[in-house]
Amino acid sequence: MKYLTILVLSTILIFSCSENSSSPGDEIITDFHLITVNQVDYDSLQIESQNSIKCGEQSVEKISLFVEDSGVYVFQDSMTPTYLKEEDYYYLNFQFNIKVARSIRDLNYRIQFLLTDETVVEIDSTHLMLTYPYQNAQLYLTADEVYSEYTIFFQDIDLNGDVLYFHPTSALGLYEYVYATQQTTELYWYSGGDYIAHDSNYVFLDISRTSIYRYNTETDSIDLNIDLSSISYDQIAGIECWQNNLYVLFRYSSGNFIAKFDYQGSFISSIPYGRNTYFLTIESGIAYSHNYKTTLSRFDLSSGQFLSDKLMPATGGEGIRIYDGKFYYVDWDKRIIGVFPLSDL
Repeated sequence: MKYLTILVLSTILIFSCSENSSSPGDEIITDFHLITVNQVDYDSLQIESQNSIKCGEQSVEKISLFVEDSGVYVFQDSMTPTYLKEEDYYYLNFQFNIKVARSIRDLNYRIQFLLTDETVVEIDSTHLMLTYPYQNAQLYLTADEVYSEYTIFFQDIDLNGDVLYFHPTSALGLYEYVYATQQTTELYWYSGGDYIAHDSNYVFLDISRTSIYRYNTETDSIDLNIDLSSISYDQIAGIECWQNNLYVLFRYSSGNFIAKFDYQGSFISSIPYGRNTYFLTIESGIAYSHNYKTTLSRFDLSSGQFLSDKLMPATGGEGIRIYDGKFYYVDWDKRIIGVFPLSDL
C-alpha cells in the first residue's frame, strides 16, 4: 500500500486521476488539500469538502479523520464519500463533525484518503481553536510565555503599548510583562482580588473584592486606598479606567450599580446596572461585561440602557479589555489572551 502524506500549510498535493472522457490519456489534477474547516461552536469543528476536490473518476473509497494526542494521531471517524458528477468530472464530498476539548488551542488533525488502487493520501493540518464566534480572533499571549515558574491562569488584564499588566488567579499579585524584552516583573503582591485597571502611571486593583488600591508605576508603590466607606455595596465586580476617571461595577443586594470616581478616589456619580455580570471595560461610552458563560453585555453609560448582547469570544472567560481598537480577552480553558478587532462585535 502506497502512502502520500502532505502538510497542508506548506505543500500542495498534485495527484493525477484518470479521466473517463472522450480524450484517453488526459489527466485531471486532484488537489486533496481543498478542505474547508469551520469552527461552529466554542468546542466544535466541521471539516468538509464542498464540491471542491475534483477527480476524473470515483477514485476515493474511504475517508478517515485522526486527531493528534500527545504526538500520536488517534482515529476519530471514517466515512464513504459521495460524489457530484458534472460532465466528465466527479466532485468529492464528505463532512466530519467533531467535538474538541476546550483546553486545546491548536488542533492537529489528519485526513486520510483511501483510494481504490489502495494508495493512501494523508493531509496533515492545524486549526486554531479561537475562531468562534469571531473568525478574526488570534492568539496574543499564552500564560506560559509570561510566567514560567509554575502554571498560572490569567484573571484580569490591561495594556499600555507593549506592556501587559496582569493579575493571575489565586494568591498572586500584580505583574507587568514587557512584550519587547519578554520580561515579567511582580509589581505588588497581595493575597486576593480579581480586577485591575490601568491608565497613565496608575494601576488600580481590587483587594478581596472589597477595597481598591492605587499602585503608582513611577514610585513603585501603593499610594492610595480609595475610601469606599460612604458607599453601600456587597462586592466589587469589575473596574476600568476611561477618560481620566475610574469606573467600578458594584454588586449590591438592593441593586447593582456602576460608580464613577476621579483618580484621587473622590466619588463623582453612579448609575443603576440591572445585571449580575463580572469584569468591566469601556469604549465610546459603552460598558462591556460578561456572565462567565457566553453573554457579553453592553451598557450605554449615557442612557442607562442595555444594548443588544454579543457572544463572548470564550466560555468561562475572565478579564476583558478594549485597547487601540481591539478587544482583548482571557480564555480560561486555554490559558491564553486572545484578541480580535472591536469592529467584529
